[in-house]
Amino acid sequence: MRNAKMKKRSWLAASLYSHLSLWARSLRTLLMMLFMVLIAYMLAQSTAAGMGEYRVHLGEIVFCYANMGFNMVVTSVAVMVMMSELPKRVAYQNYAILRLSRVKWLISLIVFQAILVFVFVALMLALSALFSLSFVTPGGGWSDLERLAEDSNYANAIQLVGEYIRGLHPAAACALASLILYLFWLTLSFLLLLFSLYNLPNFGLMICVSMPLLSITILFESVGITLPSQFATLGAIQAQVYEHKFQYIGKAIAGYVLIDALLIVLIGIRVKRLDVRCGQQE
Repeated sequence: MRNAKMKKRSWLAASLYSHLSLWARSLRTLLMMLFMVLIAYMLAQSTAAGMGEYRVHLGEIVFCYANMGFNMVVTSVAVMVMMSELPKRVAYQNYAILRLSRVKWLISLIVFQAILVFVFVALMLALSALFSLSFVTPGGGWSDLERLAEDSNYANAIQLVGEYIRGLHPAAACALASLILYLFWLTLSFLLLLFSLYNLPNFGLMICVSMPLLSITILFESVGITLPSQFATLGAIQAQVYEHKFQYIGKAIAGYVLIDALLIVLIGIRVKRLDVRCGQQE
């Protein structure tokens, strides 16, 4: 039993390492990683300039970043450009499928995508927190509550976070906002993978990149059409309802789970019928 578990872990670990090795060698990946660092830096600097004399704590300012998706449109484009490298079309993929089977190869690819998206979210959280250390003040909790305690007239001013979220600790609120963003990017990455398996990676990239941009390029909101960007971040989801916000957020999470499950089924069907011909050199 123990040998079987070790064998299962070994093939998965080896497959994940091979995906990482092929993906990390791409110049596109390196450039987009640098671009994400610059996004986090510029976001922190613009936030610092807009805070004025407000005292804010690290936990709540990181929540604010995650709540809006770290400049959701630009960051999503960078993530999708990096994810478009998967699966890397090199001769090694033929060897991997023969050694592992199509099902195991697909499992390793899906697990790698899930881990990669998690790393992207964690990286943006860490970078934005690091670049914000210069202007945050020590302490925990919500600074809005502190300002309300000092001045009751602050209730009429524009506040840093919504009242609905203050019942949670900033760390829990940040985790919830990060989960929404993670599910959005994961769904787009699965959709991009599906297009790539149909030999349409560039078309899939165009579709995935256009989803966050639709609310800017085409104003569907004026005619009542729901856009993917309205479910991309926690802030966008909660803005659609005036009450029972957490119930609506829960429904959005359930919707993501169902869509991801459907995409995985479609990807599995495609892989079973796929004639893999990866002839490029590593």
